[in-house]
Amino acid sequence: MFSVKRILVPIDFSEVSRAALSAGMQMANQHSAELYILHVEAGMDKALKARLVSAPNDSVIDDTIDKDEANINAAIELEHQRAKTAGNPIKPVSTHIQVSGGDWLEVALQMVQDEEIDL
Repeated sequence: MFSVKRILVPIDFSEVSRAALSAGMQMANQHSAELYILHVEAGMDKALKARLVSAPNDSVIDDTIDKDEANINAAIELEHQRAKTAGNPIKPVSTHIQVSGGDWLEVALQMVQDEEIDL
């Protein structure tokens, strides 16, 4: 039988990706799996290179990552509240959040390989 231990949910903060987050959280809860949430900022890798050269102490990249992580945590909390209100609370599972720059597909495929994602 197929065992699900690690679930990846890419998120771009759209309603569709928030629905995917909800489904991923429910599946992780059901299978006692780890949940990996990935957000890829399209231009962040280029911005990082430019900042390293022109303003190495600039915190724009760190601020972007912090903001995205806060938005992901808020989305997780909202899903917990929605599930609880609906009478189907979701137990917390081990959750890993990654905010990255680059091509989202390349980053996601690399994460699948590195973290041995099942689903």
